[in-house]
Amino acid sequence: MRLLRKFINTFMIRVAFNCMETKKHGLGHFIRCFNLARHIMASKNFEVSFIGNFSSFSLSILNTKKVNVIQILSNDKLFLLLKNYDIIITDRYDINQKHLNRLADLKKTKSILIDDFNNLDFSNQDLVINFRVGIKHYIYNSKSSALGEKFFIYKPELEIVRENYKFNSCVKKILFFGSGTEKSNAVFNNLPLYLLDKYDDIEIIHITTNPLLVDNERYFTKKLDYSIEKYFEKTDVIINGGGLIKYEAAFCGIPSATLSTNKDQHQDTIILEKNSLLYNLGNQELENKQNVESRITNFINDSKLRRCLHNKGNSFFTPKSIKNLIQKINEL
Repeated sequence: MRLLRKFINTFMIRVAFNCMETKKHGLGHFIRCFNLARHIMASKNFEVSFIGNFSSFSLSILNTKKVNVIQILSNDKLFLLLKNYDIIITDRYDINQKHLNRLADLKKTKSILIDDFNNLDFSNQDLVINFRVGIKHYIYNSKSSALGEKFFIYKPELEIVRENYKFNSCVKKILFFGSGTEKSNAVFNNLPLYLLDKYDDIEIIHITTNPLLVDNERYFTKKLDYSIEKYFEKTDVIINGGGLIKYEAAFCGIPSATLSTNKDQHQDTIILEKNSLLYNLGNQELENKQNVESRITNFINDSKLRRCLHNKGNSFFTPKSIKNLIQKINEL
């Protein structure tokens, strides 16, 4: 039996995900890595580990799938571990050119980067993934690349939401989600109060760790967890802070309005708006209360606009995006 197990393990492809999930690094990088890891683990030929700095929240998510986790902060220790893997998938904003060069020096491994900005020299990297909308014109000098929405990384459960979601011309239920690190400002966080006061027939589910003190039977708060999609099918629109959820909403055909938490996210939001995939409420760092309230009122009242967002999301994204990406990885 031991010899058989050893024989089988020699044909296992060892994959290491290197990302971070803390208040400083945010949640999005970890979530898209975990989503991809779940699809990879569906194949019996892959053995997956997560290496990095993780909060108790992300550790609890990893534990649901019994993923091997190695908590580590030192880059020197990190590279000592990474040399034991066949594929390394990195998703971090805090890496530099020296880090990429050290990855390339691991001769027996394939290095994959999930990137957003194309601001480094990737010529020594085996594959770069950037599924953001509107970046097909980017010229990555990596050995291979997977660019644009046809390589969008989504969690498996969203396929069912996408199939079952029904557009409602009249908004009755709203899902609010700012960000995984609660970076949303007062303008965003007070929008539920504005909408509850303006519309007497809507219900709001607010996913947050800082619920508003609202005495209203139409306002519900929920604690953030990985299974946020359980609220998707029952909502008419999603109001969000500009992270990964705006892509998930568009993929599912759910009309969404985005008040971005920072400049980089806002630039991405503008591109999605130009492709009729969301409604842009502005940048939280710049917008005032009156402008945002006026825009969100227009979004709620304009059923033709929301139907357009619903239809475009369904036609723009494809459930085959994960298959496309796995094929790219297998080609390595």
